[in-house]
Amino acid sequence: MASSNVVGVAARGRPRGRSRTLLFVGGDLHAGGLYSLSVDRPEFTAPSLVTSGISKQTAVTEGVVGLLMDTDYELADGVKAKLKRYVRPYNFGVTHMVFDGFQTRMVNALAHAGDNSYLRIRLGVGAS
Repeated sequence: MASSNVVGVAARGRPRGRSRTLLFVGGDLHAGGLYSLSVDRPEFTAPSLVTSGISKQTAVTEGVVGLLMDTDYELADGVKAKLKRYVRPYNFGVTHMVFDGFQTRMVNALAHAGDNSYLRIRLGVGAS
């Protein structure tokens, strides 16, 4: 589906400037990541949450970023992805959604053993 079609679906039937909130979810990359996706035309951004219960358990010195997950790249003409967070251990995604009548606010986190930052996510803050 072309990026303009995705953005069009998000805006269809909504007041101008108040499109539906999109979240792209993926998995099975043997790692966890939070990406920011950006579209040039029309201008639009959306998060992408990638999780994996079968993560690549490598030593800290071994890198999966750049091999399984890139940090900043073009998905298609005018569509870019930027890695915001990467986790190595087995993980799952947590999405906090609040509906205010016009726009859904979402904060995404990657949860894994030894990290409970997802318990502290708040709207507009996010997990670090």
